Amino acid sequence: MTPSEYKIERQKRGTQEEVAALLCIKRLAIIRRENGTRQITREAALAICALPPKSPK
Repeated sequence: MTPSEYKIERQKRGTQEEVAALLCIKRLAIIRRENGTRQITREAALAICALPPKSPK
C-alpha cells in the first residue's frame, strides 16, 4: 500500500487522531505513514482496512 492509498483509506475512517485511537497507536505514526517517512507494513495496511468506514452524518 502506498502512502496516498493509506491516506485515502484513513480518510474513509476518520481523522488522523480518531484512527490512531482506534488502532492504539500515536497520531505521529499515521502522519509518517501518510507522508512516506514510515514504511506501511502489511500488518498496518490490514489493520486500517479492517476498521469500518465512518458513516456520513
